[in-house]
Amino acid sequence: MNQTTGRTSFSQVQQTLEKEKGHPPTRVELFHACFTHANGSPSSNIVKERLAAMKELENQLPEDYNDQVSQNDIFAQTWDQINPVEYICLVMELAHLIYGE
Repeated sequence: MNQTTGRTSFSQVQQTLEKEKGHPPTRVELFHACFTHANGSPSSNIVKERLAAMKELENQLPEDYNDQVSQNDIFAQTWDQINPVEYICLVMELAHLIYGE
């Protein structure tokens, strides 16, 4: 699973999304921004699977539902199903995004 933001930090991506959307991004939005290419394609099969799972859960919410807590819960629910090796890779990738090297 590869992040696709290059040298742009997690924090910078978060700030950019907040300016664009007018509100802090959800974890789903941030994950999508950090792990998909500019053309929208996922950086790996794991990312593709997780994004599909998140989309499926998002589709279960009412159309006018705009609760950020529920959006963040969707992210957590999809990662509860991950195997330990994938989880460690994700944590390492996110730590690199947040803290750099």
